[in-house]
Amino acid sequence: MPTFTMPSLFGLDLSKLDLSKVQLPKFDMSNVQLPKFDMPKFDLPKFDVSKVDVPKVDVDRLGDLARDTAYAGVGLVAVTLQKAAERGREIQTEITTRARQLADAIA
Repeated sequence: MPTFTMPSLFGLDLSKLDLSKVQLPKFDMSNVQLPKFDMPKFDLPKFDVSKVDVPKVDVDRLGDLARDTAYAGVGLVAVTLQKAAERGREIQTEITTRARQLADAIA
């Protein structure tokens, strides 16, 4: 079995934890049978598009829409990154709090 050295987290020496006594549950999935399902067969309807009028495209307006879409996309990415950074700070605070509680419990 490969060896693994436990890291130190927030000044807490995790190498003193004896993980060899941890019993993980074993799941026997050999008798599990998934139900069989046959997809129904169907034909897609056929449409006659020869009589459909296609509107003319205003190329200048299309460029404006593409620019506006790009701005909206950049804005969404910026908001997402801000939310991710905020959540990362919350997680870091939670880990620090729990590590201190664990250190106090071990000491």
